[in-house]
Amino acid sequence: MESMLAPGRGARKEQGGSRSAADDAMPGAGTIVWGPDAPLDPDAATTAGLLAADPDSAHPRPRRTPPAAAVVPLAIEHVAIVACDGSRCIFPDSTVLVNAQGVIERIGESDALDPYIPREYRRIPGRGRFLMPGLVNLHAHGFSDGALGAFGGPKVRAFRTFRHSFLGRTARARRDLDFARSMMAEQLAAGVTTVRTGGDMGYEMVALRDAVNAREMVGPRIVASGPTIGTPHDRRTSRRMLDASTLEAARDSCRRNIEAGVNCLSLSITADAGDDIDVSELSHVQMTERQIRAVCAEAHRRGLLVAARCLSSQAVHTALLAGVDIVEHGAALDRESLRLLRRNPLSLRGWSALVPMLFEAQTRATLPQSELGQSDAARANARLVCDGVAKGVRQADLADVAIGVGTDSGVTFMPQYAMWRELDALVRFGGLTRAQALHCATLQGARILDIERVTGSIEEGKYADLVMLEGNPLRHLRELESPTLVVARGVALWKPRPRRLPELDRMLDVI
Repeated sequence: MESMLAPGRGARKEQGGSRSAADDAMPGAGTIVWGPDAPLDPDAATTAGLLAADPDSAHPRPRRTPPAAAVVPLAIEHVAIVACDGSRCIFPDSTVLVNAQGVIERIGESDALDPYIPREYRRIPGRGRFLMPGLVNLHAHGFSDGALGAFGGPKVRAFRTFRHSFLGRTARARRDLDFARSMMAEQLAAGVTTVRTGGDMGYEMVALRDAVNAREMVGPRIVASGPTIGTPHDRRTSRRMLDASTLEAARDSCRRNIEAGVNCLSLSITADAGDDIDVSELSHVQMTERQIRAVCAEAHRRGLLVAARCLSSQAVHTALLAGVDIVEHGAALDRESLRLLRRNPLSLRGWSALVPMLFEAQTRATLPQSELGQSDAARANARLVCDGVAKGVRQADLADVAIGVGTDSGVTFMPQYAMWRELDALVRFGGLTRAQALHCATLQGARILDIERVTGSIEEGKYADLVMLEGNPLRHLRELESPTLVVARGVALWKPRPRRLPELDRMLDVI
């Protein structure tokens, strides 16, 4: 692995047509900072003002509503850079220069670079603070803030019934884009500069991705999956999934997403842990290996990654045999699955990755059943899944498997701004060190999405996807809860404030 800061750059080292994701990651237009004279002040700015949906369009697209902004290169001075390379490496008293294209231009010791900082660069004081790469969330949803009712409870059932009624379908296209826009703003305010969606209501995330790439709005880099592809047996999401009940249906659903412009595909091949089903049905693989292989082959021909929800060891093994690139949630891993994760001849790049979503599994297994609206059978399933996910993380770590970080944000009790909780869960329940967890959430996540050439680490020539913190995340991961500064492709957000859910936060704090 290349060092974030190569020797000789002046910093000291001390111990402490389809579209792929890569196509949408290359450097582009100028750097936007809120206001030409915006101070680094807690009250100076808030979360990014993104785009609204066009209510008059049958296929809503973002309309431009940018805040007042200026193109301003940045000089982040006297900051301690956290490498996030799996070690506890910190580069003290460093300066990072970001040019007018939003790309990191130079990195070095502050005293050495100070005489060479151009006058037009906005100087941002970093003394006593810590700078790390922006976070990469490999599984999030834009359809909810995480606070909607309970699993299987009456509020969720009523919401689903409305969404799929005639009135709900009429309103949905207009609302999904606007709501997803606000959810991506929450992700960005929490330091997430790259998001891969794990199943969408429609193609609203494709529209948002294109708007972000065109600099029509400020937001995280988006890798859009479109609607999940699965079978009617998936009771939780069957009405918003694309059909994969037959081989031809699976291929057609895959092509439909590709034609809509997605740059990743999402499969659901097992039931959900929140379903009130027998444990034997939970482990049942709902798509055949042949069906999964057909989707993977079609996607891989277009250079697209395929992710699959797998909640049993059998499902993980079947998915990997079929060529799935990203195993989501996961379970206990047998020797053959570990071998396929490291070297998978049918995957797009010859290897596959694990994205466990361990904190989400913990919420289902530990929060009060009354709050979750959970039956005894669903609770038993949740505990089984949670134990399997944690065991799979420990096995993958020992086997040197690529592990990424996803939150499942948007499902009930998983707020958009709680990326740090997943990192904390990987340490407490998965056995990773804090340094490993930070690596999984930055450079490893970028590598899994095949965009490590342009993001994931603080290196000259890469996009300025950065998070500045008041404290050292290698000591306390909760420092990520309140970033001082978030920079996304050179766009600086001062003191971003996600809309917090205090009652939910109090519940999650006990896990």
